[in-house]
Amino acid sequence: MKNIIKTILQYLGGVILSLAIALLLRLFAVDFYSIPSDSMSPAIEPGDFILVDKLSFGARMYEDFDFLKNGTEPKTWRVKGFSPIRHGDVLVFNFPYAKDWNKIRMHLSRFYVKRCIGLPGDTLCIRGAFEKENRRWF
Repeated sequence: MKNIIKTILQYLGGVILSLAIALLLRLFAVDFYSIPSDSMSPAIEPGDFILVDKLSFGARMYEDFDFLKNGTEPKTWRVKGFSPIRHGDVLVFNFPYAKDWNKIRMHLSRFYVKRCIGLPGDTLCIRGAFEKENRRWF
């Protein structure tokens, strides 16, 4: 009987340890996102899932989770990333909106997935038009 209980406790400990490791990886290292729109077509289609590396650019951490209860603005800080954002990188960020003209806030449950086309100091110029039917620039 002791061997059966010991075996069950070992398996239970393994499952709990696996869940704890998965939670820590999800909080600090990687996350999964579903593509909400066709703005990244044809490279990434709506409904596709992507795996996001949070360590590259730095994960955002919350000081507390009181904002989930009362809907206030969360206090956040960002972990230092291992690499800078470069042209062509695919970025996932919260949907920005402005309640007033003094501050831009983020919608925590909505995400944008976009490709980086410009960095600080770059000058962008839009030439021609976007042909929606063929999804190409000309």
